[in-house]
Amino acid sequence: MRALRLLCAVTLFAVHQAWCAERLDSPRRSADLPRSAQLQEDESDIDGGGIDTVYTTDSDHFKSSRLRAGALVHYASPYDLIAVGGGGTYYKQGDWSKERYTLAGAIRKLERGTGAGIVATAGVSSIDGRQKLIGEGTWNIRLARSTGMEFIGQRDFVETRAALDATTMTNYLAASVDHAVSDRFTVIGLGGFQWFSDDNHRTHLRGRAIYALLPEHGLSVQVRAQGYESSRPGGALYFNPDRYERADIGLRLRRSIADWRVLAAVGGGQERIDHAVRNPTSYAELRGQRSFSNNLTLALTFAYFRASEAESTGSGSYNWRYYRALFIIPF
Repeated sequence: MRALRLLCAVTLFAVHQAWCAERLDSPRRSADLPRSAQLQEDESDIDGGGIDTVYTTDSDHFKSSRLRAGALVHYASPYDLIAVGGGGTYYKQGDWSKERYTLAGAIRKLERGTGAGIVATAGVSSIDGRQKLIGEGTWNIRLARSTGMEFIGQRDFVETRAALDATTMTNYLAASVDHAVSDRFTVIGLGGFQWFSDDNHRTHLRGRAIYALLPEHGLSVQVRAQGYESSRPGGALYFNPDRYERADIGLRLRRSIADWRVLAAVGGGQERIDHAVRNPTSYAELRGQRSFSNNLTLALTFAYFRASEAESTGSGSYNWRYYRALFIIPF
């Protein structure tokens, strides 16, 4: 029973990384959101094991299915743990497919109230018998009650068909600052540097402003902007313009509805590619979590993004969908 408890508990921790560790050149990545804000949105005091599945698909019919599991070395709370584990990802597009296997260790050491501390994952991932070091980490420092800094690092495979065949890696380092101007208004800025194993480099700038419209109802508005420049534009491995810019505005909701804890976001904007091409963009996210009378918990997530960042043509018609189902079993 203890072995099952350890195995299932790490499954929850490992698959949480699957949501927040999507590749950095994709709108899936929310690296401009500080760890303290991510905790408010993504964490819950769950003490149990579970079964988790993640599935993604896009308008190019590129699909991925993920499953992860492991064992806890140390567990004090969802904010204080050390884990080791492994998992697999299956990619498919038409008659092409590829498998990826990963062994990794993870640590989380955070202050629950502020989000200050460290979250890190590091390990080895294998595709076609070729092993690569991967990892992701954030270190959040609270400079004052209303101000904090976060240092972010990530190394992973670029998840497109051509890039996986070439085992192309992406590496990313960034620093962000978040400041609560008032109880209702928060601003966040990020600067980063990204380099790929094909010798392409990018410099990133991102910004976000969040204003609580109706705090008592968990409703807020957010404005986001980001841009990057590439040192070697072009190529067929991944979307790679000389310059990319995107800005959007949307609403966020965080509240309880009936017996569900609901987190939702929806918005739209525009992207500009190489100073010339302009396309509309949009996104929608919905997460719901409910605990039943037998303490079994069900968590469901759906996300949709329309942007050009993961394709190769910049046509503006690309979209990406994410599905997740998590069953949490109490100890």
